[in-house]
Amino acid sequence: VQNAKAAAATKPGAFVAGDIGPTGQLLQPLGTYTEDEFFAAFCEQVDALAEAGVDFFSIETMYSLEEALLALKAVQRTQLPAFVSLAYRVTPRGIYTMMGAEAGTAARTLEEAGAAVVGANCEVEITTMIKVVETIKTHTTLPIIAQPNAGQPILEEGKARYQQQPEEFAAQVPALLQAGARIIGGCCGTSPEFIRCAVAQI
Repeated sequence: VQNAKAAAATKPGAFVAGDIGPTGQLLQPLGTYTEDEFFAAFCEQVDALAEAGVDFFSIETMYSLEEALLALKAVQRTQLPAFVSLAYRVTPRGIYTMMGAEAGTAARTLEEAGAAVVGANCEVEITTMIKVVETIKTHTTLPIIAQPNAGQPILEEGKARYQQQPEEFAAQVPALLQAGARIIGGCCGTSPEFIRCAVAQI
C-alpha cells in the first residue's frame, strides 16, 4: 500500500484500492467454514488495508454471492466505499458464476446491501464482458466496473498464455462503455500497456 500510495501521489486523481479476493474455501454446507469464520478473515484483511491508508476497497473475482456479501459487510465497518465484482460465465441458462450467482440478481442484491459499485471481472474476454455488463445494467442504478481477461488462454508447456494484444483489447472499449461500464480495467493476461491503450479510447 505504501508503494501504491507513493505512485498515486505522482498522478493527480489517482486512488489506491485495497484488493480483497475470495478465500478459496467453501461455506457450509458445501464446505467446512462458517459465515463467522469468513467474516473474521475478511475483517483481518480489511483492517490491515484500512490502517495502511487505502482510499476504497475492491472486492473481486468472487464466485459466491454469499461470500461477496460477507466481504462487503467487513468493509462497511470502515465507512470506505466498496466496489464488488463477481466472476461470471455466459451459459445457456444465462449469466452465472461458477457457484450459481446470477448476474442481475447479484447486482441488485449488492446494491441493496450498500456496495458503491458493482460489476464483473475475470473468466471472460472483452466481447463477452459486453454481454455481462448489459445484463447487470438492467438490474442496478450503480456505476458498473468491468475488468475482462486478455482473451481466452491457451496452455503451453503447462502454463496459460493469453493471446489478445493490447490494441485488440482497446478496440472493444467503446462498445464496453456503450453497454454501460463506467470503470474499466483488465484482469488475467492484461498489463499496464492494455490500460494505456484502453485509456486512449476513452
